[in-house]
Amino acid sequence: MYDDDRSSRQEVDPACKSIILHTLRLRGTMSSRASRADRSLASFVQALEGLNVVVELQNDAAVRGLLESADEGMNLIINGATYEPLQGAAQSMDFLFIKGARVRYIHLPAKLNAATRVEDKQKEIAEARRQHALKMGHLTALPKGTEAELQGTEELSEDHE
Repeated sequence: MYDDDRSSRQEVDPACKSIILHTLRLRGTMSSRASRADRSLASFVQALEGLNVVVELQNDAAVRGLLESADEGMNLIINGATYEPLQGAAQSMDFLFIKGARVRYIHLPAKLNAATRVEDKQKEIAEARRQHALKMGHLTALPKGTEAELQGTEELSEDHE
């Protein structure tokens, strides 16, 4: 498919090259900001859990049903699914697993407030992480809304002063 003649390859646009280099420099420095998973479209799809959606697949079929679960790879579990192929009769299923690579579009409900839905999901995830840290003993129990420090960080901060 590729020629051995390297002169036939196109050069990368300088503007694109600077964006790529900037992105590569940022990798590994994201710890102070939201994680990559929190900034991806997969987190938006996870916020749709519990809603009726229509998923259009790469093979032009459509699946309608209640979005039960979505993960970082955009793998979906649909409950009460109706599989509607491009040609042929629709099939009803109790649940259907859809691999993320097979998803073309996800049609959203008409009256969805996306920003509120994503914020609520992020708060839910943050609270679940907080509860897990408490359970594992990494945090001291404080009233909700009060900042807590990880145990052992006091020594680290003293070393850097």
